[in-house]
Amino acid sequence: MSQFYDSLKRFVSPGMMTNAARVVEEKEANISNAVSSIFASLLGVFAKDGTTPQIKNILTEAGNLDLLGNLEPLCQENPTVDQRRIGDSFLQSLLGDRAADFTAPIAKQAGISKVATNRLVSMLAPIFAGYFGKKVAKDGWSIRKIQDEIKNQKNTFIGMIPAELMSTFGLKDTLNAPSNEPVKKKNGWVTWLIIIILLILIIILWRSCRNRNTDTVANQRTMVTDTVRQARDNTRTMTSTASYSESQGTNTSNETRATTTMTLADGTTIHVYRNGTEQNILNFINSNDFKNASDKDLQNRWFEFDNIAFEFGSGTELKSGSRTQLNNIISILKNNKDVKVRVAAFADRRGSEDANMEVSKQRAKTIEKLLEEGGVGSQVVKVEGYGDEYAKHSANAPESQRVEDRDIALRFVK
Repeated sequence: MSQFYDSLKRFVSPGMMTNAARVVEEKEANISNAVSSIFASLLGVFAKDGTTPQIKNILTEAGNLDLLGNLEPLCQENPTVDQRRIGDSFLQSLLGDRAADFTAPIAKQAGISKVATNRLVSMLAPIFAGYFGKKVAKDGWSIRKIQDEIKNQKNTFIGMIPAELMSTFGLKDTLNAPSNEPVKKKNGWVTWLIIIILLILIIILWRSCRNRNTDTVANQRTMVTDTVRQARDNTRTMTSTASYSESQGTNTSNETRATTTMTLADGTTIHVYRNGTEQNILNFINSNDFKNASDKDLQNRWFEFDNIAFEFGSGTELKSGSRTQLNNIISILKNNKDVKVRVAAFADRRGSEDANMEVSKQRAKTIEKLLEEGGVGSQVVKVEGYGDEYAKHSANAPESQRVEDRDIALRFVK
């Protein structure tokens, strides 16, 4: 049987390595080390945490798609829609809010920036998902079989996993323990009976406390008087009606959506999606609803960006293609200098509350900075990251639902 680690690395040709180094602006030798470390680390984390229904579904879909058919564009940051969607969904399901814990040690070990490492992880994720997806969908492998084989092959890659990452993700026990070693029988059934009873009591007590805390949090959320949640729900009915992609944070059908051009007052022509964010914003600004609205009325009119997304795990780096819509928003504001806006970023409930709050704040501030660089900073009254405060879906909800809770939006202020 071929070794997983070597097979994964063979998918990245020398030409792809060169292109990746050029794209992320790092030395090719360092990129090569990072690629090896990323694949090794993904194998380790997958061996420990890959047994979830979401991951199995993602791999099954990946195996039924031709993700490995054309890999050259990956290292030019020009993947297919399926490659990007599957890759990002796989990383989100496997790492959740631990993306920074995953990439930081790899960046340090390889001698490249964290931003470059984030971009490399996004490039390589479709390869990892496509490779193991084929084993699941075509060869009939179970996730458990893949995990056991990864553990059996640990000596081929364990040396490339950073020690800090091994510790953070608790991989030492997973990769050092023989995967098929039989459990040794021990004497003293009375002792074990007592231990089991104690464990059951602890679980009952823990569940009781958890349910109590969950009820408290739920009650607190229903008491929130801010209109953000209601406004965002209303917004979805008046902005673009196409579906959103969890992994990209952008519209999944953007490539097939109809486009149009709009000419602004100063003669600037912008290219936008028909019935998309820019068109809705302009229509609202020019309407009597906006002219006659009070600041209180405007609290219920949020406009979600439908073509702006951030790199995986980053609160500062936009995905390629996102600046088009951002530049359109800047042009619209420049042509309406009396308009003031407020920007907000939101997260779903997957991951810790602190991590979700932090990344949403970073992304809100990044949008503020880019608007300021575009010359409309004086029109931005306030930016805020809400974390998962207004998320309406649970952490275990399907990606298609949780995506509704992760977005960036703006509203007008008077």
